[in-house]
Amino acid sequence: MRSTDAAYHARSAVLFDQLRRAALSIELNIVEGYALATRAQFVRHLRISIGSAVEAQCAQEIVAELKYLPENVLNQLSALLDDVIGCLFGLLRKLAGSQRRPAPRSQFPAPT
Repeated sequence: MRSTDAAYHARSAVLFDQLRRAALSIELNIVEGYALATRAQFVRHLRISIGSAVEAQCAQEIVAELKYLPENVLNQLSALLDDVIGCLFGLLRKLAGSQRRPAPRSQFPAPT
């Protein structure tokens, strides 16, 4: 999100802040779901991560419409978000197809 620093001004501040929060939320929800050490919680948090990725994608489209960032930066961001969304859906499909496998291991104890 360093690209937003150079283009940061009063009109775009709220939008860039929301884009940053959505982007951070993607990774944070994956980590949180994995740490809970149950398949159901991991899947739930992956779905939340997809929602955050789509939110970031929407913010990116608004940034593009308002021309707040250069086109090459927007293209890179769009490609990254497409990859992230694809990976998350792929992981969800894999988890749905492997119901017999144990939940992901975590260094954190399972909730009781």
